[in-house]
Amino acid sequence: MWIVAGVVAAIFVVFGVYQMNENKVAAQRFSTEKDTSLIVRSVTQRDHTIGDVGAPIQLIVYSDFSCPYCRHLFGENIPKLQAEYPGKIVVAFRHFPFASQPGTKVEAEASECVYQLGGESAFWKFANYMFERNGVKGDASALTNAAVHSGVEADAYKECMIQDRGVERVEQDRVEASIAGVSMTPTEVLKSAHRALVVRGNYYSQLREGIRYLLNADAQIESR
Repeated sequence: MWIVAGVVAAIFVVFGVYQMNENKVAAQRFSTEKDTSLIVRSVTQRDHTIGDVGAPIQLIVYSDFSCPYCRHLFGENIPKLQAEYPGKIVVAFRHFPFASQPGTKVEAEASECVYQLGGESAFWKFANYMFERNGVKGDASALTNAAVHSGVEADAYKECMIQDRGVERVEQDRVEASIAGVSMTPTEVLKSAHRALVVRGNYYSQLREGIRYLLNADAQIESR
């Protein structure tokens, strides 16, 4: 009898802990979602951007620097889209490093140190340098070279990395991406004032048609 009672009590304890954890997760998700519009947060001046932040279409790219498809996306497809829809698109780079890919997290953190020390132009020089090499597998000396190439002083960069000053931004992007269901790079979120679409992979035709759809849909809504 005492054994049965003990088992029942243990079951209630386990269930109670499980429910408490579920409640915490739900509360955290709600606290994130109430400040999030259409899948992920909107592009702001805080983001690493290409184009006018006030453009009607936001193309938010979750990426890492070791992804060859991301290299093609930023190097070829995005410039083509901007040429086809001039002034209509703002592109935002957000971090989604893979735990299973050596070095992607430290590469992302290095880019944030470069940004803190050299601003947006330095960040994009670093990004392009890394994309050209499909990343450097987190090699410290190679990352320092990339930072210097981007116009950042080596000692200042190393101090930033020692102090982990790039960690918070990268982790915030990663958590937001995970909550939104991002599981691969590149993943793109196309957003307008009224709708949002998710594109997984580097597919120019899907992105182009998504932009066309959002522009037409918004025009119809606003004409009512």
